[in-house]
Order: sequence, then C-alpha cells, then structure tokens
Amino acid sequence: MIDAAIFSLLKLNSLVALEIGVHIYPGVVPEKITGPAIRYIVSDNPSEFDGGGVEHKKTASVQIDVFHGNYTVVRAMGQALQKQFHGHKGQHDSETIFLIDVLDSNITHDSSTREHRITLTMTVTYRDNQP
Repeated sequence: MIDAAIFSLLKLNSLVALEIGVHIYPGVVPEKITGPAIRYIVSDNPSEFDGGGVEHKKTASVQIDVFHGNYTVVRAMGQALQKQFHGHKGQHDSETIFLIDVLDSNITHDSSTREHRITLTMTVTYRDNQP
C-alpha cells in the first residue's frame, strides 16, 4: 500500500525524527497524544488502465499535517518535507513511485490549542508491484 511508503518517507526525514519522533499517524492523531505530531491521509483515485485494460498506474491524493507549538519549527518542517517529497521517484517495498507532486502548503494557527499546523497537499503517481 502506498500508505506504507508515505510513512517510511516521513520517518526518513531527519527534522521529523528530531522534532516529531514516533508520533506519525494515519488519519487522526490519537487524543491521548499531546505535543508535536504528524498525521497523513491517503485517498486513492481510480486506477488508470493501459490500452489493453491492464492496470498500470494509480494516483493518490495525500495530505500531510504537521502540528507543533513553534511557528518557526512548523515552517522549517514544511520546507524540509516539500524538498524531500516534491519530484520524488523510487522503489518503496511493493510500490514503484513514478512521481510525487507537492501542490500546496498552508500554515494555520489554532488559538484554542496554541498549535501551529502546516498542511501539505500532494499527488502520488505509483504502481503497486504486488501480484
């Protein structure tokens, strides 16, 4: 699944390792987690087929949200993740990633929690190599 490749790429980022540690979650950050965290959401789009009707490439929309109390750290992490993900190609476990395209990044602040959040939106074009 492409989710595992996204998770692996997030864990490889040195700034994520330093500032977030193991607090990387699919979908929703658990309520019991306080402090810096990342969540990622993957939405698969219908598969594309070649002329013979054989499944060839898939695309997924991915949203990554970084939550942190420090604006400067959130901004730096957003820049580091954009640099790491945009244009990325490669083999990850059972997926071949043809291209990751970062489409947008947006920083917000929640005054009730006093947390800053950067949201990265991207598309991933890939092929699942599992039979």
